[in-house]
Amino acid sequence: MLLAIPLILEKVPRNAFYGFRTASTMASDETWYRANKISGIALLAAGLLWLILGLTLPNVMESIRSAYRLIGWLGAGFLLVGQAVSYWLTYKK
Repeated sequence: MLLAIPLILEKVPRNAFYGFRTASTMASDETWYRANKISGIALLAAGLLWLILGLTLPNVMESIRSAYRLIGWLGAGFLLVGQAVSYWLTYKK
């Protein structure tokens, strides 16, 4: 979640290592900052949902092992959905 904050605040310039990197986002600063702001918000939301699950599910499920397994799968799903939403919002016309 901490990695999302500089993206949301548009503090990360175009680079080859950190951010939402595609051919079109690397082509202009305007596209880069827009795409990374969207991606940062999606990443932060996914992280917050994952954190809430991690704090809640072990207390409400009978099996701690099952709770952690579910947390892992749902968290990974949140990240994938966040990435898909980022891609869709970045490239929608």
